[in-house]
Amino acid sequence: MCLLFETIKLKEGVFYNLDLHSERMNNARKTLFNANNKIDLSKVLNLSDNYKKGLYKYRVEYNKDIIKTEAIPYVYRKIKTLQIVFNDEIDYTYKYANRAVFEEIRKKTMADDILIIKKGLITDTSFTNVALFNGNQWFTPFEPLLKGTKREELIRKRTILEKKLIFSEIKQYKKIRLINSMLNFDDQVDVEINNVLFNGKV
Repeated sequence: MCLLFETIKLKEGVFYNLDLHSERMNNARKTLFNANNKIDLSKVLNLSDNYKKGLYKYRVEYNKDIIKTEAIPYVYRKIKTLQIVFNDEIDYTYKYANRAVFEEIRKKTMADDILIIKKGLITDTSFTNVALFNGNQWFTPFEPLLKGTKREELIRKRTILEKKLIFSEIKQYKKIRLINSMLNFDDQVDVEINNVLFNGKV
């Protein structure tokens, strides 16, 4: 039975977006494992005193049931460059624990991370959703590889808007902002379009 996981931000003893993590986890459990009982993460996660100070990536591994939890000190990755990778076969609809496909692709690149283009459309990096800024508005791919919880929060707040982002139009945008559960939108983890590498074959 395959394993999935949720990555939850834990800062100063507070969990973030547990409702959205619970929602995504329960949807995956129902679809993949026919589990109809819902798990409310706010009621099942136990936090020891060891993790009430600092910033942690709290990982919940599960299939039909929760298998394992652990808190890992979080260090921000510095991403200044992205390399375009074309892959029409990649499928990461669910947050699988096995991420070998991303690691294999990243080994072959020269940039800090990759930006995956699937069937002509911009999708995600290896570990984040993205939003592209045209000078007035932020847009996120209508068809990402994975529908992240931070992405969902920002869509519901209308901070970002969904749009079919065509790769051939990428230079109409000024920069790309990286989005995941550990990053606040206001952290402004951005990559300028001029720092997106279009050459190099993967």
